[in-house]
Amino acid sequence: MPTNLEIKVRVPSLVPFRRRLLALPHCRRLPILRQRDHYFHGRRGYLKLRVVSNGGAELIFYERARRRGARNSHYSKWPVADPGGLIRLLTSALGIDIVVRKTRQVFLVENARIHLDHVSGLGAFVEIEVMVRHGTTQARRLMDELLRTLHMSPGASVGVSYADLLKDHPVNRTGIF
Repeated sequence: MPTNLEIKVRVPSLVPFRRRLLALPHCRRLPILRQRDHYFHGRRGYLKLRVVSNGGAELIFYERARRRGARNSHYSKWPVADPGGLIRLLTSALGIDIVVRKTRQVFLVENARIHLDHVSGLGAFVEIEVMVRHGTTQARRLMDELLRTLHMSPGASVGVSYADLLKDHPVNRTGIF
């Protein structure tokens, strides 16, 4: 399974982070997307079907520790041609746990993806995912550099998924935007 080193921090506003990212010389900005993540019940890890406003969809399974700070996430992805059909199938087989709706802007720096997320019912978050392609030392170095550049503290991070956070505030249990 591929591995990311990731961290997520709740922030009052995405504006200063967008400015800092745009000031980086080798940073690439991708279009803003609306995403709907359908989480299904499972025995371990997380299984979600992500449906994106640009028409894309993928099934994602991941496992990671539930703790603050940067942590490894082991994941698998599979493209999905018929998300509606798969949602019906997985809901029948496993039961839907929760649906997370978010607006996401992605920035790319080396082998890192920085997400500026606004999550319905939760607010604004900055998430950094560094793909562990060149070893854990390189991933950790890039993570630390991005945290410093963005003025983010690992101690302020969120140790659980958006789905876990929303379970405390269940505002969106349906799949409609």
